[in-house]
Amino acid sequence: MRRFAKIVDRVVVGSSHVAYNPFPMDRGFYVPKDVPVEQVTPEGTDLDIRIYEKNGQLFGVAFAGRANKPLWNYRFRDRAQLDREIAEAVESRKSHMDYRKQRQQERQQFKHSFQVGDILYSSWGYDQTNIDFYQVTAVGDRSIKIREIGQKTARQETGADYVVAVPNSFQGAEMVKMVRPGDSVRISSYASAYKWDGKPKYQTAFGYGH
Repeated sequence: MRRFAKIVDRVVVGSSHVAYNPFPMDRGFYVPKDVPVEQVTPEGTDLDIRIYEKNGQLFGVAFAGRANKPLWNYRFRDRAQLDREIAEAVESRKSHMDYRKQRQQERQQFKHSFQVGDILYSSWGYDQTNIDFYQVTAVGDRSIKIREIGQKTARQETGADYVVAVPNSFQGAEMVKMVRPGDSVRISSYASAYKWDGKPKYQTAFGYGH
C-alpha cells in the first residue's frame, strides 16, 4: 500500500511506502511514537487533530467522528498555515454536523400519510423499465407493511405496456418498510416505491428489453 504525497499551499508533504497491514489501522498509526504530540479537539465539533514536529518539520493529522482514516495528513510550513487549515476544517465540520442534525430532526418530525389499502409503485431496471405494485397492509408511526400485488395492461404501444395495479391480488410475503420523507420506501438497493396516482405506468413491453 502506498501513501501518496499531499500538497498544501504548494508544499509537498512527502510520501512513504509501508507494508500491507490486513488489520484496520488505528489513529496512532499516522503519528510517530517517538515524538511529543499535541492533541486538539475544537469545541463544537467531532474533530480530533494531532500535531507534532519531526526533524524540524511541523505536521498535522485530522480525524473526524469515529473514523480512523484521516481527513488530512499534511506537513506545514509554519503554525500559521496549520492554524488556517484547522480553521477551515472546523468551519466545514460544523456545517456538516448542523446539516446532519437538521436532517435527523426532519426524520424525527416526519409523519407519513399512508393508510391501509394505499398502493405504491416501483419503477426499476437497466436498459428496460419494469413496474411493480405494492399494497399497504398495516401502518405504524414511521413504518408500513406492504405486499406485492399483481398488475394488468391498460393499453399497449410499440415496445411499451402501460400497466395498472390489481388491488388485493397479493403475491409473496408481507414486508416491513421504513417510510422516508416524501412518502417513499426502499424496496431494494436498486428500487424504491412511491404512492401510485392511479394512472397507467409505462414499462418495457415483453420482447423489447434485455
